[in-house]
Amino acid sequence: MSKFGKKVSTLLLAAVIAVSSVIPAAAASSPTEGNDVEPDTKVTIEKKGTKVTAVSTGDDTVKVTKVKSDEKKATIPASFTYDGQTYTVESIETGAITKKYDKVTLILNDETKVRKKVAKSKKAKKTTKILIKAAKGTKLKASQFNKEAFKGFKGKIKVKARNMTKKEFKKLVKKLRKGGFKGYIYRKE
Repeated sequence: MSKFGKKVSTLLLAAVIAVSSVIPAAAASSPTEGNDVEPDTKVTIEKKGTKVTAVSTGDDTVKVTKVKSDEKKATIPASFTYDGQTYTVESIETGAITKKYDKVTLILNDETKVRKKVAKSKKAKKTTKILIKAAKGTKLKASQFNKEAFKGFKGKIKVKARNMTKKEFKKLVKKLRKGGFKGYIYRKE
């Protein structure tokens, strides 16, 4: 082989080695890529007997559109894992509570929005109790709730005291009353 042929072979081998070492490094830099759910994709997870249906909004967030449980209680989590990726609940949408439960627990992040008429149907409005809790390390604000979030609901709403200050709780009560909440709301440990 001529000197020119040897140089070309050496350069080609060096190029192949360089390219093959870059590809795995690029793939390793984003291990969750491919697990992300495209925006507007319907996702259903089951956690502790409650089936939650949500729609992906992109950027690892979802809107909860429906909660269903065969038990007399249901829980909407602040976040959940689907296909190896963790998604944060951005909002609980209109009509998410579809039937009467003895107790529905809403676990909210400090950014989660509760839209109007979460319990839209006549059956859902007969839910006995709604427990509102904050995800670990967060505090809730009245501004997270649409004033008509519990419109027509006549049951009890309990807010965990450690999750919301007295000032924010008073704002929430006033806001929900203006929006048509007819039940009893209290703040307790």
